[in-house]
Amino acid sequence: MNEPWIKWTKGLTRKREILLVAERLRIPPPHAAALCMQVWEWADDNTTDGFLRGMTPAMISTAVGIPGIAETLALPEIGWLHQIPDGIAIPNFDRHNGKTAKQRALTARRVEAHRNRRGAL
Repeated sequence: MNEPWIKWTKGLTRKREILLVAERLRIPPPHAAALCMQVWEWADDNTTDGFLRGMTPAMISTAVGIPGIAETLALPEIGWLHQIPDGIAIPNFDRHNGKTAKQRALTARRVEAHRNRRGAL
């Protein structure tokens, strides 16, 4: 199970931040969530620490093929991207991306399954 993956949080399409992205892009929230997942997937492929040195918001929008998502729309406004002097920072990157996030999610799933099994006895 070494497949690259990004965690999709239950209720993502109903989060306030996704609703704001959807409103800015004038698209349904499930589409906005999918576009955000594309941004996070690209970021996961291009950084290990959440810092995209030398990048601009416009470059990220171009890289993911979603005009305006990083520079003029909701991602910076809701705090999911920050312009810093030498590039872009993605807050809480390690919480949701990379190998450690995958391990935490899988551990949480195993613990929950174990609790459910014990509760059924």
